Amino acid sequence: MACGSKEASRRLEHGSLTKAEGLKDLANVAEKLEKRLADAGQNPALKPLHKAARESDSSSATASPAALRKQFWYERNNASGRAELESAKSGQPKNK
Repeated sequence: MACGSKEASRRLEHGSLTKAEGLKDLANVAEKLEKRLADAGQNPALKPLHKAARESDSSSATASPAALRKQFWYERNNASGRAELESAKSGQPKNK
């Protein structure tokens, strides 16, 4: 005796939903969710997003901590260098 979530909620509030019925309803909802997730995975519009996620995960997973630190410091120094260049162009001193 499967029912919708609103009906299950109402029956649960009134104490007329048994444990077995609740578990059955929960299993049905889980099955529907799995199907929707599988359908979403087949959606052609989402395939580029899945590919990008896989590529970014694999590149960050293979980078060593030392390489990540080096990249961080490079980006940080590069950003501060750009700020100094901009302040020099505008004639204003750099704020520290």
